[in-house]
Amino acid sequence: MTDITNWVTSAETRYLKDLTFQEARKSLQALSTIYVQRRDKLASGAALETKGKRAAFAFFYGPLHFLLVRHVVEALSAAEGTCAEIVDAGCGTGVAGAAWGSAFRKAPAIVGVDVDAWAVKEALWTYGFFNLAGSTQKASVDAVKWPDGGGLVAAYTVNELSDKARGRFIDQALRAKRCRTLVIEPIAKSPVPWWQEWSA
Repeated sequence: MTDITNWVTSAETRYLKDLTFQEARKSLQALSTIYVQRRDKLASGAALETKGKRAAFAFFYGPLHFLLVRHVVEALSAAEGTCAEIVDAGCGTGVAGAAWGSAFRKAPAIVGVDVDAWAVKEALWTYGFFNLAGSTQKASVDAVKWPDGGGLVAAYTVNELSDKARGRFIDQALRAKRCRTLVIEPIAKSPVPWWQEWSA
């Protein structure tokens, strides 16, 4: 856990150094409102439109998502054996790819893909902190190339796709026979009404 603790400490300095506690709290509340009550704003990039929201996204949600993904990886023994490459689809700040990649004895290369320019820059920082060979692409999830014999993680990503894009994603997932795939989502009915159909 030492690396994770050091990462959280470094992230606090990186993202909160120019914000007061009150500013950070207000930004977190605004970000949470978008994710829970105003999800129609997500497509326009509202979640990352201000420095405060970006800080809340990176420092509050980032560590939580890292720990959750690592727990899922360990519970599924998803880091056993070898893996040359993991694609981090809708990578945000790269925490899902870093959590999975750093769990392997021999770390794979990580390719982070996101539509947001700030996010892909921060993903590179995250991958680098965990000594992962990382690269990023500013692109939509539709542009993702599923690695043959590798892995793909989509954490808190599919719930932000349009119905059509989500349909294309599941079609690709079902065709990717030689790709380990982790889809991690909250299963509350409001943000993910489609989950029941997917899990059937």
